[in-house]
Amino acid sequence: MADGLRCAFARALLPPLLVVGLAACSAPGPVVDVSGAELLALVNEARAEPRGCGARGEHDAAAPLALEARLTRAARLHSADMFELQYFSHTGADGSSPSERVTREGYAWAAVGETIARGFATPAAVVDAWLASDGHCAVLMYPRFAELGAGEEGRYWTLVFARPQ
Repeated sequence: MADGLRCAFARALLPPLLVVGLAACSAPGPVVDVSGAELLALVNEARAEPRGCGARGEHDAAAPLALEARLTRAARLHSADMFELQYFSHTGADGSSPSERVTREGYAWAAVGETIARGFATPAAVVDAWLASDGHCAVLMYPRFAELGAGEEGRYWTLVFARPQ
């Protein structure tokens, strides 16, 4: 079945969240991610205070991030792709990088970052794990980021951080 026809068929018959998981069907549309608001709150809570990130040094408190729909879509699609194809990488199954996935969603960025995790049952557990990792902690605290997208599928978690141009 041609991709366009397959996507139209999927949109007509499947609930919206299942269609979002079809990477080839990435037409613009609303993204619903029940964990996004909670992840945003937890990340902003962490950013509100100075924090040591181990070998990555001390970080001043950083401004809160805003949830952004295109970044959420990029994060959600990456989590769904990792879950569906059972891999774990910042490189997408199609060879894409985080910045390429963000650009694909129509977001003009000046800075992009991504954190991924798998196996955690709750937003609090995954954010705690990211904060306990020197590199992930530094990404969460990076002061140039202004917006966030969050996605989770089958306990594959993705946060996409960015600053618009």
